[in-house]
Amino acid sequence: MIRSLLMLCFLFVLLLQSCSVKEATPIVQESKDIHSEYNVISQDSLLLETTESLPEIHSEPTKEHVSDSINHELKRVQQFEKEALAFCQKNNFNTDYYILVDMKIASGKNRFYVYDFQEKNILYKTLTTHGSCDVMEPNTNYAEAKFSNTADSHCSAKGKYKIAERGSSIWSLGIKYVLDGLESTNKNARSRAIVLHSWEIIPEKEVYPQEIALSWGCPAISNDSFRYIDAFIQKQKNQSILLWIVD
Repeated sequence: MIRSLLMLCFLFVLLLQSCSVKEATPIVQESKDIHSEYNVISQDSLLLETTESLPEIHSEPTKEHVSDSINHELKRVQQFEKEALAFCQKNNFNTDYYILVDMKIASGKNRFYVYDFQEKNILYKTLTTHGSCDVMEPNTNYAEAKFSNTADSHCSAKGKYKIAERGSSIWSLGIKYVLDGLESTNKNARSRAIVLHSWEIIPEKEVYPQEIALSWGCPAISNDSFRYIDAFIQKQKNQSILLWIVD
């Protein structure tokens, strides 16, 4: 009798162990599944959090970069200030302002400057064209200004100019200023019809690294810029204004 009871107890214990193992297996598997899913979710959350915490990439330059650019630009313009002022004083030109066209700068950037001698600062700046210079010889790099004083060359001409009479033009706003070349490098400007005029296809703002249109040697500017320059020139009370093209 006792032996039978012990046998029954033994069988009962074995039965309990068997049930425990069968129940434990799905629990362990579920635990693995939950842990695996948790890892995926936590990685996604980390990725999202990391992405959201990254600093924003600005397409516009920072204030520091803008400031550096302005300082560099002003220093470049001021390199010509002393010679320009001496020329204006000697030749009875306007000694308050002059215009510098820096052809060393890409055409997609501002390079037409109205400079204030008194304030030693740039009063106004805008884009301007250079000549295609493709008549006398092939021009394989239109982005870079080339120079010639030869008639019908379609080249820009370096040197100092007097902004002469205001007249009618076939271009855009219908107004031009004749440019008289004052040096050997540009003395044919009037006969070449090199004038300051407006052109509607010239952008109002910088487009660099793109380039703007080419002229046949004229420093053409946008319509809005020409309206400003036209009003500015007329306010100078018939004083001769220097326009100087440099490279």
